[in-house]
Amino acid sequence: MPHFSHSTRAVLEQLAQAPLPEWEALASATKVRQLQPGEVLFHAGEAQPRVFVVNRGLIKMVYETAGG
Repeated sequence: MPHFSHSTRAVLEQLAQAPLPEWEALASATKVRQLQPGEVLFHAGEAQPRVFVVNRGLIKMVYETAGG
């Protein structure tokens, strides 16, 4: 099972504005990823049936138009 800190649960409960009664099921269905600097998490237009939580660091979001 991935390790989630108490703060991750607190953030998700704050977003939900309610306790998460299914926390254990949610935690067991998750996958922890560590990205290297410059690594792409996903590209625009890709289906993403996921929720991403940043535990440490920053994510830079870039959207490039056809003109650059």
